[in-house]
Amino acid sequence: MIKRNAMLVLIFSIVMCFIGSNASVIAQEKKPAPEATATAGQAGKQEEPAKTGKEIAEMFEDAVVQIETTTKWDNGMETGGSGSGFFIDDKGHILTCSHVVKEFSEAMKNPFTGQEVKVVSYSYWIIMPEKQKKFRAEVVGWNRHVDIALMKAKIDARDYKYAKLGDPNKLKKGDKVYAIGSPYDLQNTLTAGSVSGLHRYLDMNFVEDFIQTDAAINPGNSGGVLINDQGEVVGLTSAKYMMADNLGFAVSIELAMLDRLMKGEVKLGE
Repeated sequence: MIKRNAMLVLIFSIVMCFIGSNASVIAQEKKPAPEATATAGQAGKQEEPAKTGKEIAEMFEDAVVQIETTTKWDNGMETGGSGSGFFIDDKGHILTCSHVVKEFSEAMKNPFTGQEVKVVSYSYWIIMPEKQKKFRAEVVGWNRHVDIALMKAKIDARDYKYAKLGDPNKLKKGDKVYAIGSPYDLQNTLTAGSVSGLHRYLDMNFVEDFIQTDAAINPGNSGGVLINDQGEVVGLTSAKYMMADNLGFAVSIELAMLDRLMKGEVKLGE
């Protein structure tokens, strides 16, 4: 989807093709992995020093995943795309952007024939490149109005780490942030930058609260993490200006409404 005179683009990597069957990659079981973030200190304890990029990369190594989406249409066509997501608990829940797991429009008209085609079904693979594994997943709830979706993977909790969610209201311009995702299928790519702006409105979603950053984000980063210097997720990378450098945007984690998503109550924008 392109907005604002073809200048702003959502960073979901899309491929139109006929797709064959997917084969899972099996690896040997490994020891339980620690939580992606360090345990919070006791109340009244001083804030921990800022973490380095190396520490951030190690913390999120098995917390951020690539998501492959296959859409089947009623005319027999299949389309596919990929994005990013991240684990948020030990029950296999993954947070991502809704445009990674759902089509913008589930009914399209062929401009040449006038024939209308509709979505029949979706299927999803969660890819963990470091472990050489793929897992099936399903969408639990989604909210197109804020571009956030919740998935659940069929995965053993010992196979991944999960992220700690932070408070985006504590961010200030100039704060150090990191983005991790799978741009152009380059899994677990980490880039660093600063907060360039807060509470941006881009006229893309019904409800918006974007964090602007100069950390590099590209197609395939959609649904990935924007992390503060304490190793906490403050946003989901979502969009960038395609004709400019260092103008990326992340949906504030504050818009997630996780309690409702986990109950499957939020399925807005259908």
